[in-house]
Amino acid sequence: MFFCRLEVEFVLLYLFSLVEADDIPKIEYIYNKYHCDMMRLAKHRLKKAKITSYATEAEDVVQNAFVKISKNIKLIDLDVPERALRAYIMSIVANESSNFVADHEYVESFAEGQYKLSENDFFERLCIKERYDEVTRTIEAMDEKYSITLLYRYHKGMTVKQIASLMGIPEKTVYTRLERGKMLLLKLLGEGEDV
Repeated sequence: MFFCRLEVEFVLLYLFSLVEADDIPKIEYIYNKYHCDMMRLAKHRLKKAKITSYATEAEDVVQNAFVKISKNIKLIDLDVPERALRAYIMSIVANESSNFVADHEYVESFAEGQYKLSENDFFERLCIKERYDEVTRTIEAMDEKYSITLLYRYHKGMTVKQIASLMGIPEKTVYTRLERGKMLLLKLLGEGEDV
């Protein structure tokens, strides 16, 4: 029991180091409120994907989810309805679980020699990654009402209904922000006409 408490304190200290001082209570609240549910979901997802060491791997998945939460802590509003906050937190765990399973399957197939990546494919993927980073930077530099909406929709994979609930705005407003945000993004990237 003493070891577990030390481990929890160590994890919290690590998470605290990732955020500004005024965001520490948010991280602590989310950890204390949702950690057990996050672990249950991660274990369930990994077990369902037939990951043999799913119990220990779930800890990594949840830790990765907390790192993502820490990076986006400024966007998290604890005053939203409990159901919306929980859905947001669990969607991050679900995404991290899916990422883990995909990485695990890739490593397994690579280890078995089933996957061969040609040099052309390699360089094409590098270019896609470079473009992805450029798009992400451009979105983050946009007006917050558009950038947050775009990030929730396309980076977090949230539905319009979830975004509306989390942001406390009508769904129609979310649709409008998404449409205007996409047009603005294309303009900023030099791939669209003037907005």
